[in-house]
Amino acid sequence: MNNQKKTIAIQNHFQQIVNLLTGSQKENFQGTAQHLTKLYTHTIFKQQPIEQPSFTLLKNTQRHNQIIIQKNIPIKTFCPHHLLPFFGKVNIAYQPQKYLIGLSDLHKIVDYCLVQPQIQEVLTEKIAQTIKKIVKTIHVGIIIEATHTCVIMRSKAINNNTITTSFHGIFNEKYQQILQ
Repeated sequence: MNNQKKTIAIQNHFQQIVNLLTGSQKENFQGTAQHLTKLYTHTIFKQQPIEQPSFTLLKNTQRHNQIIIQKNIPIKTFCPHHLLPFFGKVNIAYQPQKYLIGLSDLHKIVDYCLVQPQIQEVLTEKIAQTIKKIVKTIHVGIIIEATHTCVIMRSKAINNNTITTSFHGIFNEKYQQILQ
């Protein structure tokens, strides 16, 4: 099915759902199906294949072996269970081996990992594995702290913070505290 036919089918399904949910208040929901279709096809489920961006890798000729930390990289994505957003920040640490990566490239890695709805635990591990692969190091530590709107909407919680981690190499053993 091509994208245009898929978009029309999605919009028709959303219109049916809106009609079922709204009953006699239909006039308040004019255009809702179109807006939902655009949100779902362009934001939540991107239609085009997402290619991995290019990154600047520098040979570690100085043999820098100290930890590099990038904190508070913003994240926003959708949970796959309720298709509601969650947002927060990720802290990344790595100890270089053969290569260093540009600091802004760590932001690009995070953005690349955010393209589809996923649970926070999967996102955390995905970022860690992507950094390990690109930078060619086993020493990676990731902490994500996020607020899930599905929790806020379904409970009396005013806010919430869910923290997930992924520690590899030296971070798994002794440097977990450095990212917190």
